[in-house]
Amino acid sequence: MPHLAGSDQHGGQCRLKSIARSAFPAILIFLIALALRWPSCGESFWLDELHTAWVIDGSWSDVQPRAAIGNQQPPYFDVLWWWQSLTPDAAIQFYGVEACLRLTSVLLTSASAVLAYFITRQITKPEPDDRASRSSWIGAAVAGIVLSIDAHAIFYGTELRPYAAIIFVSTLAIGVVFQSNIRFDANDRWWLHAIVLAAGWIHVTSLITLGWWLALVMMGDIAATIRNEQSIGRLIRQHLPATLIWIVVSAAWISSHSGLWDARSQWQSFALATSLAQVWRLWAWTPLLIVPGLFWWCGDRGHRREVWMLAGAILGATCTGYLVSKYGGVPVWHRRYYVAGLPMIAVLMGCLIDGGGRPQILSAGRRRWAGWVAIVCLGMLAWQQGTVSRIAQGDSRLARRGENWRGAAEFIRSQKPGNEPIWVDANLIEQQRFPARVADSSYEQYLRYPVDGPYRVVGAVGVGTGALPVWLDLSAQSMVNPNRYYLLRGRVPASIELPVEIETHSFGTISVLIRRYGP
Repeated sequence: MPHLAGSDQHGGQCRLKSIARSAFPAILIFLIALALRWPSCGESFWLDELHTAWVIDGSWSDVQPRAAIGNQQPPYFDVLWWWQSLTPDAAIQFYGVEACLRLTSVLLTSASAVLAYFITRQITKPEPDDRASRSSWIGAAVAGIVLSIDAHAIFYGTELRPYAAIIFVSTLAIGVVFQSNIRFDANDRWWLHAIVLAAGWIHVTSLITLGWWLALVMMGDIAATIRNEQSIGRLIRQHLPATLIWIVVSAAWISSHSGLWDARSQWQSFALATSLAQVWRLWAWTPLLIVPGLFWWCGDRGHRREVWMLAGAILGATCTGYLVSKYGGVPVWHRRYYVAGLPMIAVLMGCLIDGGGRPQILSAGRRRWAGWVAIVCLGMLAWQQGTVSRIAQGDSRLARRGENWRGAAEFIRSQKPGNEPIWVDANLIEQQRFPARVADSSYEQYLRYPVDGPYRVVGAVGVGTGALPVWLDLSAQSMVNPNRYYLLRGRVPASIELPVEIETHSFGTISVLIRRYGP
């Protein structure tokens, strides 16, 4: 009996050591992600974030209509409204409203980095009798570190928008797909459908990427049916119910968002694919996939199933988005719409590095190669995206927007009497639909949202297109009921010459114009 007790104690110690070895890299990855994101959270909200802040600024009943008028889906904003409501006032006063709200995105993407580490660790875990392979932790660490240090992951991980939630949900989907090497059962399929549906519920454009998981699973089942590994009846039972649910959900979404398609031309100025060079600029392909892919191809090509599935999802999403945008005229070509691919890229990179350096025969040199490739690729990524140079210069704020709406609002409040109007020209896409003076009160309120939320300015008036010349004429004509203040996102167009009595004050890319009367 003493011998057995000693064995149990020894086994418990081994398990604790194993847990500690797995937990330490995960904790380190989380802390790296947190450290690279938190310093950027105190910056002024930029235009898109101010829409989020405005949506949740009122009562809960205001959330859905305010989200809808900005062509956004309400679920993310509903959750964020509760987050803001439960945040102590003392925390907001100490850290600022920006940091307290952006913390949601910081935590979601930091957790995604940790999940990517564990998922890749599960994929690359060696067999119990495979004593030759010790490189699985390298690939797992690479996956987690990539999501921690990638500039785009940092940008969306410090932004008050739904894209951090999409990154997190995408990571969960990868975990479901690769939770084991056994073929999907019914529960796995339903979990995957539920997760992808949740992502589409948060932001419909995520389906361009995550929908490929459903397609790949279906293609795998069709291939199994063709090989007579399962019956056609089983194939139908596997996919028909979910397909019917997707048809109903899609029909409901299209019906409730019909106006969005009619107004699609408004977004073509920034979300339309025009050349293949845009595909190359989408992500840092060379350090993320090309170099690791060459290493994998020249090495042992381990984890082939996972590599080809991840590569297929990434390639399928990129090609689908590009072709639909370029040849279908659908304005969906913007990096933010493909952030669900970031966790896929991170996990694929980890699998490539581990699979290329996973020796069939004991070879310490091959393991060292995997480590060196990981270091080189991560270094290339940080160098290419400017992270190294910014940290070397002592700049800890790796995500910058450059729109100091907070400073502009504070300046206006210090200058403007409370009863005077200020024209707000945020250069929103929706302004194109309205003349300079907007008669529709609901849209006028929407057009002034940058200074109607946390940066509130009394007397703000939302304006439509071509408002600056109208304001210049009106402000010059009337000193009795003056319109002296104009808030502009961007710079005054070169085609408009300002009179000498107009003062211009810049706050990053935000301009405040003031007409001074008299000498």
